[in-house]
Amino acid sequence: MSRGPMEFVVVEFPSQTIDERFALRLRDIVAAGLVRMVDVMVVARDERGTVTAQEFADLDPARTRAYAEVVHSIEGLISDEDVAEVAEQVRPGTCALVVLLEHLWLAGIAAAMADAGGRMVFTERIPAPVVERVLDERAAS
Repeated sequence: MSRGPMEFVVVEFPSQTIDERFALRLRDIVAAGLVRMVDVMVVARDERGTVTAQEFADLDPARTRAYAEVVHSIEGLISDEDVAEVAEQVRPGTCALVVLLEHLWLAGIAAAMADAGGRMVFTERIPAPVVERVLDERAAS
């Protein structure tokens, strides 16, 4: 089976609650077959700075109900090192949803490339704010 490339997405919420509106958008892209959620965790930092990390399956179902439709199998690929790195970024009084996504739309391209004898030489993700800054600079000149 060809796998698509995977990407970490970390979304920090301004409280200790995971906002359900994010789940609605995830549901759309998962249902469209664009991505698959491979692993999910929640990393929280209380006001005193104490960090907790929980696997999605260990969370209170009432807290994660909106996400249940998009999280079908957890492969446990988010490491302790990944969690520690995320924990450094999470601000006091907030929580972050840490999602490892597989880009399914690229899996088909990878299979076609392999069938044609091709190989991936280089790939790099450019964050949207960087693209926006370049476009703004170009428009200003």
